[in-house]
Parts: sequence; structure tokens; C-alpha cells
Amino acid sequence: RDRDYTRWRTFWCMLWQGLNPGASGREVVRQLQALFRLENGPKLSEEDGAYCRAKARLPLSEFPKGLTATARAADQQASPMSQLQGRPLKAIDGSALTLPDTPKNRKAYPPLQCADKPSFPMMRIVVLFSLLSGAIPALAQGSLGVSELSLLGLLLSQLAAGDILLGDRGFGSYPVIALLRYSLGVDFIGRTTRCVDGRRRLKRLAKNDWLILWNRSTTPSPWLSALQWAGLPAQMTLRAVKGRCYQKGFRVCQV
Repeated sequence: RDRDYTRWRTFWCMLWQGLNPGASGREVVRQLQALFRLENGPKLSEEDGAYCRAKARLPLSEFPKGLTATARAADQQASPMSQLQGRPLKAIDGSALTLPDTPKNRKAYPPLQCADKPSFPMMRIVVLFSLLSGAIPALAQGSLGVSELSLLGLLLSQLAAGDILLGDRGFGSYPVIALLRYSLGVDFIGRTTRCVDGRRRLKRLAKNDWLILWNRSTTPSPWLSALQWAGLPAQMTLRAVKGRCYQKGFRVCQV
């Protein structure tokens, strides 16, 4: 059956609307009407109901593929980086989003129970960035009951041997660093919540720059399987660098 809102046309309309957050569905229809008048296209109704139904028919499984493809194309067009021997640099970060308050969203993403305050469904996301182009090759989502580390496990297929992953202290843990290094051949740069014991310093490389020894915890990590945990080394030698961040009007922050 011929439709005015074909799959590709609906996708580009939705993309335009996403890049213009203040645009309504009717504004999308008006833009499409203007384009059709220039191209002698069909006459469209001013109502946006057909456009909204066409958006609902789009297959969600195609969007992650499109996200990865666009990020790969952006990296190919970006200038190569010279830092860290030109190895691919990627960053990982997590956040949370408030969703529309619908029964379907509440079931999939239960809200936080706050006394005397309205609660809305919340989604946790972990996003992988390419520092070469700034594009996002992949993201993982879940409810607030799913940890960021568990969502990171869903993105490991997007990493390749030789990559360098940057993350905040939420990812600077022994299981993450060991799994990346010994299972994928990926190095990690980031902060950590673990205290650096001076007695564990193996070698001084320069001022505020050491090689340190980390021991694996006796308690298995909840986001790793028993087989993955057993495959982690009992010890790791890491490089620790300490510095200071200066910002006018604020106390000096030691990192």
C-alpha cells in the first residue's frame, strides 16, 4: 500500500525533529508540505496523526545499527590523533533519564519511591563515545536497578584490542580493568575509589608517578559470571599518576 509517510521519509522527519527539540509534530508536517510543494509531491493533511502513527511503526532494532554506522563513518572522516601512539581512544559514562509517566514505562523502568514527591519512571544509560569524532557508536540501557557496570558488559563487543578506554571512578575498579586488559586487550585510564597504599608501590617512575600492585578482592564481583571472575588474575601491576587540578575561585583538587 502506498503511503505518504514511508519508512525512510518518516525516519528523516523524526531525525529533523530530534535535531530541533522545540519542533512539534505539526511543524514536521509543515516542513514536509513545503518540500512537497517544491518537488510537486502529494498533498498532505495538516494533521500530524499519520506522522505519529508512522513513527510508532518504525522498527527499533534498526536504530542501534544506524548509530554504530554513523559513528564509524564519522571516525573515518576525522583527522587521526597523535596522542598515546595514535591508538583509538574511547570514553564511557553513565547517566539517568526521566521518562513519560505511562504504565508501560513504569513496568519496565520502576520509579524511585520518594515520600511526598512525584515519582517518574527512570532509565539508566551507559554511553560509549569515540574521542576521535565525538560520535556515539553504542549505548546500553536499563532500569535504575541495573548497575552501570552491568550495562558496560553489554558494550564490550564495541571495543577492540588496542583500544584505550577512559572512564570516571565508577569504572576504575579491579574487575573492569582486569577484564578489559586480559580478555579484550584494552587499556583503561581513569580515577579510582581504591586507596593507593604506599607500601604497594613497586617502582618510582617520576615525581608523583609509580608502578603499584593491586590484589584481587576475595569477594566475587556481582556483575561478572563465576567463569569470568575465576579467569581474572590474582594480581595486577598498574601505573598510578597523581596531580592537581587548579580552578580559579576553588580549592586545589588533588587527583
